[in-house]
Amino acid sequence: MFAQFLSVAASYAGQILPWFFIGLVLSIYIEHRYRDTALPKFFSEYRPTSVAALLFVGMISPFSILSGLPLATQLIRQGAHPALLLSFFAAERVYDLHSFPIIGGIFSWQFSIINALIVFAALFVASWAVKGSDIAYRARPSTPIERDGWKKHAKMLGVVTIGIGVAALFRVLVPEATFAQYAGSLVGGIGTALVLGFFLYVGTIAGNYPLAGAFSELGMHGAGLMTYLSASSLLNVVILALFASSMSPRAVVRYFVVYAAVATTLSVLYGGWIGT
Repeated sequence: MFAQFLSVAASYAGQILPWFFIGLVLSIYIEHRYRDTALPKFFSEYRPTSVAALLFVGMISPFSILSGLPLATQLIRQGAHPALLLSFFAAERVYDLHSFPIIGGIFSWQFSIINALIVFAALFVASWAVKGSDIAYRARPSTPIERDGWKKHAKMLGVVTIGIGVAALFRVLVPEATFAQYAGSLVGGIGTALVLGFFLYVGTIAGNYPLAGAFSELGMHGAGLMTYLSASSLLNVVILALFASSMSPRAVVRYFVVYAAVATTLSVLYGGWIGT
């Protein structure tokens, strides 16, 4: 069993870590080059184009210092729209620069494209739902690790490695027939994905990709996999607690519920499409 675990872990590591390192180098460069200059100007006015631009930037570039939320009050003082700020933080948390090639490598490029579109659409609708909300951000000082991009990403690498190990254990220990019995259908796959996704979240989003691979190999329905990689990337206990501790809980809950509802609905439609 240990040999099987090592084999599965090595396979997951080969699919994920090369793209993770590429994303790490590019994101650190982008963060230090643009986070204090080009990015803040997009936060000032709530317009569809501003929302789309911030969601796109947040999805492709993990701005490690911004993800820690220490700059939120500073950006608010500079005139940032609170809902735009929330939308950017959410996008930065649910998708990364390396998400597209990793998901494409584990599943397919078609699956990866649809997943990115579902995440974008759900983020956009959720942003619209809270645009008039009274969102208050709690100030807190940044920690030394948040000020050092390399240390922050080194910590992310540790979390991703843990995710690979957890996924390999899940794949080896969970009986395939039992898992497929519960998660193999459209309804069962979505329900299993939402439950596991809410409680089984491995730090940074990239840590969850090997788990999705394990779910696929164990027989989860495609709609469940799409739900896990879209709705559950935000609707989980770890991210919910992080956001609720940093800003207005009511706005956070509304944003998360709308996001999860849209992402799950689109995942169901995807499941119906692949089932035809």
